[in-house]
Amino acid sequence: MNIRMRILAGSFLALTLAVLGMLHILWGSGIPFPAASFGELGGAVVPSGIWPSPALTFLVAAALSGASVAVVLRMINLSRSRSILTPWLIFASYALAVVFALRSILGFLISSGLWGINPADATFHRWDLLAYSPLCLLLALCALALARQRDSNVNSALDSRT
Repeated sequence: MNIRMRILAGSFLALTLAVLGMLHILWGSGIPFPAASFGELGGAVVPSGIWPSPALTFLVAAALSGASVAVVLRMINLSRSRSILTPWLIFASYALAVVFALRSILGFLISSGLWGINPADATFHRWDLLAYSPLCLLLALCALALARQRDSNVNSALDSRT
């Protein structure tokens, strides 16, 4: 995969994580956007239908925002020589890929009923099958693309300039 595609994947990943982080900040602040109430939002976003505490919502917002920053740093790191942060940024990218892949797989299994659990709240599980799990799979693939070391042709181009 060339570096432009990896930057595109990273840009999509960083932007999506930032938007999700902002949504969680809104929700933690007491704004149930885009729903009319937290009861309605909880039914569509939370498997149990019970909205979590603001503290937990802000914790998720911080994790998503931190992940977005790590993705941006990894994209900057792609076009430069190795730095002290490179191994950590690669690890963070792989960790994101694993987390989102697991979320996607479990979402598909549970929401489809293949796990053996009868989904109680049809609204969440419908959205999970149509949007949340596929998005998590796409985010996992983007993180995996970003985690890879630089392409050999980029390394040789950088070596020839020195």
